Amino acid sequence: MFEKIKKWLLPDEEEESKTLTNQSLVDQVVASFKETIKRESFNKRMMYDCSYLILMRPEDYKRAELRLAGITEGILDEFYEYIDSMKAQYPRYEPIANFWDFQYCPSEKEWITAISNRGRCR
Repeated sequence: MFEKIKKWLLPDEEEESKTLTNQSLVDQVVASFKETIKRESFNKRMMYDCSYLILMRPEDYKRAELRLAGITEGILDEFYEYIDSMKAQYPRYEPIANFWDFQYCPSEKEWITAISNRGRCR
């Protein structure tokens, strides 16, 4: 028990120095997208978020800033691939919005790497 509290209050230096790679960023966003489809879809209707606010550690944001457009394209490729794979299970899905919205921001606290969804679309 003490070790868990210690690790929570005083994280390992090694853990803090992990750099967010482009692939790990894509993986985290895609995982969030898949969870949303599972949570929000019902009957034969597919529902998911299309607006994302992605908070990154300042050093990760600075490193990836110029590549975010390309990373977003890769994320969308995986989104559409997953949507196509889910059409048999959820044949009714209609666009709720006409575009995707991705916003990337450095976080206020350096230890946070989070993904949050806002809005709905297809």
